Amino acid sequence: MFGPGEGKALFRVRQAHVAGHYKPLIARKAYAAVKLDLVLRAIALLPRDAGAREAGFVLRDWSYEDLHDLAKSAPAFRVGEDRGEKETRHLKRKWVGNQMDKLVAEKLVRLEAHNGRPTIIVLRDDASGLSFDDPGEAGGRGDDRYLTIRGSVVASGRLATWKAPQLAAYFAAIYAEYHQDRGGGRSFSSNGTGSWWRQLAWFNNAQWYPKDRVLLPFSKSLLEDGLNALISEGLIARKHINRDPLSNKKLVGERVLYTNQFALLDTEVTRSQPRRRPADAAAG
Repeated sequence: MFGPGEGKALFRVRQAHVAGHYKPLIARKAYAAVKLDLVLRAIALLPRDAGAREAGFVLRDWSYEDLHDLAKSAPAFRVGEDRGEKETRHLKRKWVGNQMDKLVAEKLVRLEAHNGRPTIIVLRDDASGLSFDDPGEAGGRGDDRYLTIRGSVVASGRLATWKAPQLAAYFAAIYAEYHQDRGGGRSFSSNGTGSWWRQLAWFNNAQWYPKDRVLLPFSKSLLEDGLNALISEGLIARKHINRDPLSNKKLVGERVLYTNQFALLDTEVTRSQPRRRPADAAAG
């Protein structure tokens, strides 16, 4: 997984952040910025770890090339085309810079000029401009309701391969897992290892229980495509059911039970850390 000071095994983002920032970015086909934001929140220093640094500080060991490789697969070149290491690094830095501009515009990140790459300060995910925090430690209720992201989603390299459908389906799957209690006094895990059986229309329907929840307005077709992709990757399992798994009461019609299996990604990584390049370190 991530080494000490280099990332988190689990980290949390507000549900309102997914609905208010990630969904619009995905709708604008800017899902790459969503992936970079997840990478940054996985590695940014929380207040308890920052010491004399500002909360949200991203260690300078993480270069723009490192951030690119955690958020995006290697640049694709035409057959027979050799860009060379220098130009490849330039393309990676340009890609990260473009995504970073989107996050700055959303007030999710602040950049400060520095010799070498800019200093990166990740901000609180409600676009208030306040310091980076953990919404779980902030209370986890009301506006602080959160989703728990496994660091291995990033560190395994799987996030780098995902596109809009997988991202939307991933957020929906862990969001549904969070809400699976349904008032029955029993709840499942909410860290990517639980089960859920929500209909896909539920995510964007304010009339369905619980009515005070944050809505995730992803289209049904996008979620279907994403769920099928994650199932093919072995990260979600599904089976058809005709009884409520909590009460054992017979359901009206057949439903689908989904089981999140994102913990499997933990076995795909041992440690993810920035590559130390003396030349880059000297540049800042």
